[in-house]
Amino acid sequence: MNEFRRGILDLAVVVALVGGAAVGDAVAAKRSSNSTSPPATTRAIATTRAVAAGRGGSSDAAKSALRAAVAALSKEYEQFQRRPSDHPMREACNYFLDHPDENVTSDVVLAALSSPVGEPRAAAYVRWQLLSALPETVDEATAKQLIVVYRAAPAPLPRTGISRDDQQRMDRLTQSAKQADEPDIQRQVEEAVSAVGRQNAPILSYRDELYRRLPKNADTFAAAMDDLLGRCGAVADGKDLIKSLAKDVRAWLASDSPPPATVAALARAARKLADTKGPQYYQSVYFNERGGVFAWHKTRAGVDTGHALKDLAVLLEEQSQRPPLNLDIKDAAPPAGAAAKKK
Repeated sequence: MNEFRRGILDLAVVVALVGGAAVGDAVAAKRSSNSTSPPATTRAIATTRAVAAGRGGSSDAAKSALRAAVAALSKEYEQFQRRPSDHPMREACNYFLDHPDENVTSDVVLAALSSPVGEPRAAAYVRWQLLSALPETVDEATAKQLIVVYRAAPAPLPRTGISRDDQQRMDRLTQSAKQADEPDIQRQVEEAVSAVGRQNAPILSYRDELYRRLPKNADTFAAAMDDLLGRCGAVADGKDLIKSLAKDVRAWLASDSPPPATVAALARAARKLADTKGPQYYQSVYFNERGGVFAWHKTRAGVDTGHALKDLAVLLEEQSQRPPLNLDIKDAAPPAGAAAKKK
């Protein structure tokens, strides 16, 4: 719970961005009273206040509406953290569909999305829902800001069993255990993995929604591949994003006739991503009867559990090698005998 409370304080940075210096001062004062707060947070608040002062175009009504939305969404996430079975996380980006407010403009939302990120899970949940205030189709200027936001979005937390600390704790768990304890040990591992999955849910939902709202072009596809590479390193789910990416790239190839050099660059990125394996991690426990001790099945996996990325890489490679279509209309050849008659 203390960790969550720190996350809520970090979300106040978002509020400060649209709420002016008074809110920023209040958050800074509360931060300074917490001896465990990192010094970087104070600098982030100062930066947030400067950005807010520079924008200056947001109305008081917009600021107030966004503050109310952040507070409501923070409460939702707190309840989800406390009792996920009783207060499940939203399944879609729909806060402003449920609570429409014409005062919340795209500029105010973009300012909040561009502010420094504190506790990643709570921040991602709130920002995911703030996206519902944007129009479904964004203009070019908004798209340029959103792709920067996408690349700076909170990274997923690593799967249990990846880090050296995790592995040492898991080794200690089995040191004095008996063979009959195997089901209980495996249950604890599965619960820990599931807990990380729940923590990652808002982060991945936020990233998926950012991708969905961006125009489907080479810049967006490159950002999505970087996203998937990060998920690979954390052994985090990327199935839905891969499915959307493959579908969107195919549609782009069919409709936009992109330059071969651009297609070739995406082909190389897709091939590298398809071939990349994530870090080795402890997957499951087993009892080694010959040695009379427990051991761990270790594995590593790529983000592409099927063949979607490999198939996409092949398609891009083929398309990059095709010569561009010549769509110039040539003059029709004169009918036979026309030249003789002319003479």
